[in-house]
Amino acid sequence: MSWSSWRQSISHEGRDLNDPKATMRECGIGDNAMLVLRKKVHIAGTGRAMEQDSEMMRLQVLGDPALMNQLRQVNPELADAAQNDPTRFSEILRTTHQRQLEAERERGLLEADPFSIEAQRRIEEAIQQQAVLENMEHALEYSPEVFGRVTML
Repeated sequence: MSWSSWRQSISHEGRDLNDPKATMRECGIGDNAMLVLRKKVHIAGTGRAMEQDSEMMRLQVLGDPALMNQLRQVNPELADAAQNDPTRFSEILRTTHQRQLEAERERGLLEADPFSIEAQRRIEEAIQQQAVLENMEHALEYSPEVFGRVTML
């Protein structure tokens, strides 16, 4: 059976099997082992194949109506891309991941020198934002009628 390595990848126990000439024994694959075949997603403009599990995530979202409804409420753009444009879905996931990495890097820089004026200002902003989110969660939990229309019977 032939498969094109530039469009798909095979992995075993989370490890990609990149050598097309290696035998299953050389790769450490025994009887009844499970192999995962994934489609590589090509991101336009980057010139490289993105092999993340974005396609598997997209298919999981498409296969679960409750998850799709939740995604539509939280991130309508991502939900639309999941249904209509796999490449755009992958791009949005990559962008989100990059933003998270950037936020973690920035947090690391703040923790490295917490006594600088800039770090103190950002820490204060983060504390204020956390307080706002906690107040919002509290309001949604204990006073949900404030956020919706209530009609008396």
